[in-house]
Amino acid sequence: MLQTPPPPPPPPVLKCQNPEACPSAATQYCSTCNDCFCEDCAVSTHDHPLLRSHKMCAIENRKPKCKSHPDYLADMYCETDKELICMKCHLVGKHVGHSVRDVQEV
Repeated sequence: MLQTPPPPPPPPVLKCQNPEACPSAATQYCSTCNDCFCEDCAVSTHDHPLLRSHKMCAIENRKPKCKSHPDYLADMYCETDKELICMKCHLVGKHVGHSVRDVQEV
């Protein structure tokens, strides 16, 4: 008897990264800040005249930069630490040996 493989795990929900500890899920990504925000926080934090030129996009269209290595795209998701990382973090950084997935699979 053939068994059906289990369904893949659901993608991780990225939380709003507003420093005020917003509990909402992120829906917007700012490529200038390299942070994810919920709709309300994206508007409120980027309402300042100095931040209005920041580039925002839907979370699905993000191409985030690595927080540890800003010259690299964060194209991997560390399942151990639940954060986006770059290949350099996985090969020689603090995420060596951690369970990671390609961000396109997340």
